[in-house]
Amino acid sequence: MKTKLLIACLLTTCLLTAQNIFKDDLSTYVTNSPLHSQGTWSHFNNPPTEFGIGNCVPLVSGGSCNGTNVVVNPISYVSYGSSPNSMEIAGLLDNPGRGILPIITNGDLYVGIVIKITTAPGTSTADFLRINNGGNGAGTSSEVAFRLLVQDAGSGYKIGIRKGVTSNATVYTTDIYNYNDTVLVILKYSQLSGTNDDVLNLYANPVYAVGEPLMPTTTTSSGLDQSGLIDRLVFRLAFNTAGTMPTGYAGLISVARTWFDLGFIPLSVNQFDANSF
Repeated sequence: MKTKLLIACLLTTCLLTAQNIFKDDLSTYVTNSPLHSQGTWSHFNNPPTEFGIGNCVPLVSGGSCNGTNVVVNPISYVSYGSSPNSMEIAGLLDNPGRGILPIITNGDLYVGIVIKITTAPGTSTADFLRINNGGNGAGTSSEVAFRLLVQDAGSGYKIGIRKGVTSNATVYTTDIYNYNDTVLVILKYSQLSGTNDDVLNLYANPVYAVGEPLMPTTTTSSGLDQSGLIDRLVFRLAFNTAGTMPTGYAGLISVARTWFDLGFIPLSVNQFDANSF
């Protein structure tokens, strides 16, 4: 009886202390309409309610750009989640973001996203997803804790990660991923006590229900840490030089303090027992 009571208490405690910060499958949003102003997404920087890093950036030659639309493009990944909607990835769009609250100042932070890349730049180091640490919201390098990139590899593309400023090294996967396939990307950022020892891990297409793999797909700790106060996730899509941004779709966006708090599908009792005890 005491053992059963202890297990029940542990289960209750785990459920009450779930560490998901936000999950967004975009399924309730108006399609063919900008992500900005839907849910808590905004391209404005006006904390504590708006956490973007800028509106559209006009073309150098004139003209204008557009908001980042929510579209009817189904996206899913086994044991992680599914949704009928996703958002477009392309250049010459705006920079919608949403808050990571409470602000993260230490420990591990997980970011999960399912991507479907249709084209990738060949040599550009331009990122399309940033996790920022506040500041004035202008999207400058000094405010970026870590970034997600993709790069063409001929028969497909590689996925890249980078800490902090643009001059830091970008680390790409050795595996090549097919265009138009859905890929689950989980980023784990660990804030440590030093000034250049934070670690960024990338897990691409993991078996999510089994738990965090012992070895990441790729990892980096290169460069000074810029992560003091992580307060937002931003899609940085306003870069206005042709050929430097990927195209495609993204969805099932989640931010959490633990691996199993990312997913959109509740774990079964058996999975919970196997992975938590």
